[in-house]
Amino acid sequence: MQSPILKNYLLNATAQILGRVFSMGCVFLIFVMVARFIGAEQFGQYTYLIIFWGILFSIAEFGTNSVIAKDLAQKQDNDQIYFGNFLLLKLGLFCITIMLAIPVAWFLRPDLFLFLLSGIIALPILGSRFFEPIFQIYERPWYSLWLSVSYGFIYLVLSLLVLFWKPRIDMIIGAYIIANIVYVVLAFTLSSRVIRPIFKFDRKIIHSILKVTIPIGLSGILTLVQMRADTFMLASMKGDLEVGLYNAAYKFLDMAVILAIMIFNPLMPILSKYALENREKLRYNFTRILEIISMAILPVAIITPFVSKSIILICYGSDFIEAASALNIMAWIGVLVFYSILNYTVLVAVEVVAFQIWLTALSAVMNVSLNLFLIPSYGINGAAWATLLTEIVLAGVGFIYVNKSIGNVISIKKWVCILSANILLWLFLATNFLGVMFAVPLGLILYFLALLIMRLIPLSVTGVLMIIKNKENFITLKCIRTKTKNE
Repeated sequence: MQSPILKNYLLNATAQILGRVFSMGCVFLIFVMVARFIGAEQFGQYTYLIIFWGILFSIAEFGTNSVIAKDLAQKQDNDQIYFGNFLLLKLGLFCITIMLAIPVAWFLRPDLFLFLLSGIIALPILGSRFFEPIFQIYERPWYSLWLSVSYGFIYLVLSLLVLFWKPRIDMIIGAYIIANIVYVVLAFTLSSRVIRPIFKFDRKIIHSILKVTIPIGLSGILTLVQMRADTFMLASMKGDLEVGLYNAAYKFLDMAVILAIMIFNPLMPILSKYALENREKLRYNFTRILEIISMAILPVAIITPFVSKSIILICYGSDFIEAASALNIMAWIGVLVFYSILNYTVLVAVEVVAFQIWLTALSAVMNVSLNLFLIPSYGINGAAWATLLTEIVLAGVGFIYVNKSIGNVISIKKWVCILSANILLWLFLATNFLGVMFAVPLGLILYFLALLIMRLIPLSVTGVLMIIKNKENFITLKCIRTKTKNE
C-alpha cells in the first residue's frame, strides 16, 4: 500500500466517519428519545415501520451501491454516461419495489398500512444513499462530511420539535421524511459539482452493472430475511412489546453495521485496484486489516455482558431492562458482522460474488427455522441466538472464499496472541473485585499492555509509520518475505 493510497484512504475514511458518526449519533439520540416518549409497545410499532422501510431500501438498492465505487474508479473515461445509466437503473428498481411493497404492506399489517404506505411512496427519497463513493472517487470527501452533518442536524431538530410538541408516530415519521428530502436535495446539488449525469441509455452499461449486482442483490434480499425475519416473527408470535424490547438492543447492532460500512467502504476502490494490479499486496493488506480490526472489536464483545444492563438503563430506562440479555448476544453478532462485511468488500473487489446467492439462501432458511424453534420459548433471546448461529455460518464461509480467492489470510501465531489477550481480559473482568466502573477501564489498559508485550501493536504502528514516511518498499519486501516463507 503506497503512501498516496494510504493517505487517500485516511482522508476519505476520516471525512465519511466524522460525518456518519455525527449523523449516527443524532439518529441514535432520536431513537432513544422516541422510546422514552412513546413507551415500549408503541416503540415496537415505530421500529416495525423503520425496519419495513429499511428492507425496501435494500431491495431497491439491489447491490447497486456496492459496485458504483468500483465502477467509477475503473471507468472514468465515460463516467457521466455511466452515472446517468446508474440513476436510470435505480429509478426502475425503485418503481418495481414500490409496486410490490404496497400489497405486501396491506397483507402484513393492515393496522399500520397508512404509516407503511407513506414510507413506500417516499422510497426514492428515503433510499437515495449512494453519494459517498462519488465524493470519494472525485476527491471531494469533505462533501460527505457536510452532507451527513446537515442531515443529522436537521433530523434532530425536527424530531425534537415533534417530540416536545406532539409525540405521535405520524408526526415522528413526518420529521424523518422531511429530513431525508433535504438530504437528497443537498446530495444532488453537491454531486452535480463533480459529475453531471448524461441520461443516454446504454444497454452495455446496464448489463455490466447487473452482471455484478444480480448475485449481490439476490443475496442481499436473502440476507434481509436472515437479519430481519426475527422482527416480523416476534411481532406475529409475541406482539409489539417484544418487538420494541428486541429492537432497543438491536439498535446497537445496527450502529456496529454502519460503523463497519463506514470503515470498509473507502477501501473498495483501493482493493479493486490491488485486485487488478497485485493480488499479493491485496492478500497482505487484507491480513493486516483483519488483525487490527480483531484487536479492536473483540474486547467490545467481551466487555458487553458486564455493562449491558447499565447501558440499557441509561439509554432507554427500566421499562427496557429485559433487552440487556439480548444485547449480550448481539455484541458477538456485531463482531461477526464486521468480519462478514470485510470479507464481502474484498470479494466484490475480486468479483467473486456468485456464491453469495446459495450462502444467503441457506442462511435465510436457517435463520427462519431457528426463529420458529427458539422464539416461542425464549422470545427476544431466542431471536438473538438464531441470528448469531446464522452469522457464524456466513462469516465462516466468507473466510473460506477469501482464502480461495487471494490466498491464506490467517497467521495462526498472531491469532493465538489476539485470542489470548481477550481471554485474559475476560478473566480479569470476571473476578469483579473492583466493580465495573473501575474494572473495565483498567482491563482495557491491561489488554493494551498484553498486545504490546506480544508485539502485535508495534508491528502495526511501525508499518503505518513507514508507509507515511514514503518507504514504499515496506509492503513489497514483506510480501516477498511472506511468499518465500510460504514456499
